[in-house]
Amino acid sequence: WLKRHHFMKRTAQERQPKAVIIGNSITHYWGDNNEKCKNGEQTWNQKMKPAGFHNLGCGWDRVENVLWRIYHDELDGYKTDKVVLMIGTNNFGYNTNAEIVEGLRFLLGAIRQRQPQAEITVLGIYPRRKMEQRVKDINIQIRQMAEIEGFRFKDPGLNLLQLDGK
Repeated sequence: WLKRHHFMKRTAQERQPKAVIIGNSITHYWGDNNEKCKNGEQTWNQKMKPAGFHNLGCGWDRVENVLWRIYHDELDGYKTDKVVLMIGTNNFGYNTNAEIVEGLRFLLGAIRQRQPQAEITVLGIYPRRKMEQRVKDINIQIRQMAEIEGFRFKDPGLNLLQLDGK
């Protein structure tokens, strides 16, 4: 985990990314010269790389892990135009919806403090089998918080769920 943290910090400062995406293993194993890329490398190379994205995903992270990484310089030493945050699903077994939303609010504030010029987008929680209602409920809460705090919000469930909500 620390090795990944130092790698992301070093490469971000070397490359001065135009955009970053911060997340857990879903992001970590997506692309961006990632030695453990498992899925979506072609999509990364076609969409994310031309947009200047740098991958700040770290496997199995929760909101508090990302906050630690932000406090330990992952967004320091460069200015980026866009920050996309996709975190919180791994908090489901540990925290209530209210705790996750408040953690996201705090984390987004730390991101804004370090990258005040960046357009910040928070993605809702990805759909989860047998947890569809909880995900729907928390995404409504995340959307409300994001709007109040001045962040953009995108709900991945709009494109990933079937018509019956499954």
